[in-house]
Amino acid sequence: MQESMTRAHNSAEDIKKREYANRLYMSGWGVTILGIWGAVRAVMSIYIYRSDIEEFLSDGDGTMEYKTALFAIVTVFVILIYALSLAVHLFIGTRAMAVGRGKKRRPIYLVMAALIIAFSIVPQMATSDEKMYENKADETVFDTAFATDLLDLTLCFACAEMIYCAARIKLLQNKREKTVTKGTEQ
Repeated sequence: MQESMTRAHNSAEDIKKREYANRLYMSGWGVTILGIWGAVRAVMSIYIYRSDIEEFLSDGDGTMEYKTALFAIVTVFVILIYALSLAVHLFIGTRAMAVGRGKKRRPIYLVMAALIIAFSIVPQMATSDEKMYENKADETVFDTAFATDLLDLTLCFACAEMIYCAARIKLLQNKREKTVTKGTEQ
């Protein structure tokens, strides 16, 4: 008797649903971690390239106070943009993890994940030729650009996996509801 009850709860559809739910949960973690890394990377870049940023911002005639104030304004602006980006990544990731654990959430996080894919892929495709050949003599710039592109691609794959798994879970739920509905009608 106990063995038949165990099998009833482990149908092929239930196993698939759990698999997709686990993948959705892990994709949510990936988006969250990559969002945190993006924010940390932005702050590190500001301080690593501080002199380059100050040189770019100055007109050559400005006083040190002017350069410092302008750098501070730009730094705050960049940090605010990345804080917003981090909030979006955290929202998407935590929603995906909640759905992966069986909670019902609105699918707005999937729309936002699709937007992340669009906003990541389109600029990559538009600038891919320039990135590959520009600054190839400077290995550190090329390596950094390659690593950044690789992380952006990883984020796109995590978002795509999230969308796919959420869709599969929804399809399996709908299939199960139809089966239950047919069973009660007969």
